[in-house]
Amino acid sequence: MHIRKTTKLIIKISNFGVLAKRRLKLAVFYPPEKYSILKNFSKVLFLLRKALDRALPSEYYPILKNKPIAVYDLRLSPPTYDFAYFLYQADCYFRSLGHSSFQVIIFSGKTTNNFICQHNEWESLIGKEERSKRIYNMLLPMASLYEGCFSARLIKDINHLKFICRRSSIVYPKYYDGIFLSNPISYEKVYKYEMNNAEYSGFKSNRNELDKVQSWLFAHNITLPFVCFTIRDYQFEPSRNSNVQAYLQFAKYLRDMNILSVFIPEVSNAVPEYIIEEFPLFIPAIHSLYQRQAIYELACTNIFANNGCSALCALNKSCSYILSGLLTDRYDTDFFDKRGLAYLSQPFCENRGIWNWGPETYVSLINSFNLLIKKNNLLLNLITNART
Repeated sequence: MHIRKTTKLIIKISNFGVLAKRRLKLAVFYPPEKYSILKNFSKVLFLLRKALDRALPSEYYPILKNKPIAVYDLRLSPPTYDFAYFLYQADCYFRSLGHSSFQVIIFSGKTTNNFICQHNEWESLIGKEERSKRIYNMLLPMASLYEGCFSARLIKDINHLKFICRRSSIVYPKYYDGIFLSNPISYEKVYKYEMNNAEYSGFKSNRNELDKVQSWLFAHNITLPFVCFTIRDYQFEPSRNSNVQAYLQFAKYLRDMNILSVFIPEVSNAVPEYIIEEFPLFIPAIHSLYQRQAIYELACTNIFANNGCSALCALNKSCSYILSGLLTDRYDTDFFDKRGLAYLSQPFCENRGIWNWGPETYVSLINSFNLLIKKNNLLLNLITNART
């Protein structure tokens, strides 16, 4: 009896110690913004650790000490198209320091820290195997396509990551070293860079992939200007899914103008049968992000609902696009205000894009397309030639 009570007491003390340690680590490594003194102490502690680690030998070689490193930590951010804006933000940050290129590290090591940011709803719908595939099918190809990124690699060893970060002169996010974690993406900073016209490189397809897509287009008799429709059909945040009926009506409207249409599923089950019967479907884009990027560049414009892969056009200076349905039941004007984006703003558009904040409808697509034609002379010439 006494042994059982003693055992329970030891377990309680142990659990209290684990909880206290976790809370202490959270307070020191992730101090709230309002506690400026604690935040400054955290930065000082980080710099002291970095100075000490640089002085100590290590088994991990080689490293590029003077090259900027951007770390995308999957303990904090899921493998999604948000990674595109991480690349953009890192690019702008490094360019502000005088560096035009950088290397990317994607860290996928497991974590036991329950307090680190979680994405329970998303993870419940996107299985572990699928998340792992996205590292190789989405994140690494995006890094490869981003012109400012000269190398990308996946690291699973936390000690290797910590060594590289502490021996490197410039790491993004600032103060990151594998222990002092910070959210890699701040959309407030993203939109601030964009509003200040910060210089960036962006995505760019390579000649080999463009040739592959052009061969596919030729095989499907697509010799006139064409528009790409990317169909989103997810269980996660279904209010952001594409209005497929509006796409079909708009594709027929374009056909009357001698403009062809190609449909691209974001995932394999996203396209209804009646579209497959009437319009060509670019299947390679499901499995190859390289060919998805290539066909986006070759299209006269691209149509998206509020989905992630629109970033491949927004951050590609050779792409034109229309993004619709930004406001949903989950994403209202207050949500975008907190991200530093005012209602009806047109970021990453210039003369090549339109952000339609209202619902995605047949009429809104026509209106957005006409607005795009008015400000894009190249698109206007393509359409004029197609009509004659």
